[in-house]
Amino acid sequence: MLGELILRRHARIPPAEGLVRILVLAPERAELARLKLESSPVLRAAMEAGNWHVILWPQLRAWLARTPLELGSLEPYLGLDPAVARRGEQMGLFDRPEAVP
Repeated sequence: MLGELILRRHARIPPAEGLVRILVLAPERAELARLKLESSPVLRAAMEAGNWHVILWPQLRAWLARTPLELGSLEPYLGLDPAVARRGEQMGLFDRPEAVP
């Protein structure tokens, strides 16, 4: 799935300044994509070199429903664990190692 798309099809389009690639996934495919990315250093390197970003369908729909639609406001919607999906979570007190004595 990801390997064919990123390593073969889109590898023919060379990276360029200002070129951003967005991979839209169904939410039920997020864990499979995470597993593939974690287990393949080649795939991770290709995603980074090709300036790939992942967005899930519901987050893309939510971003498209915004008014005005600005590309700069897309960042919180990106990723397999987007920031907009974690709004209700409380930050941990001791998440940062330098904060612990």
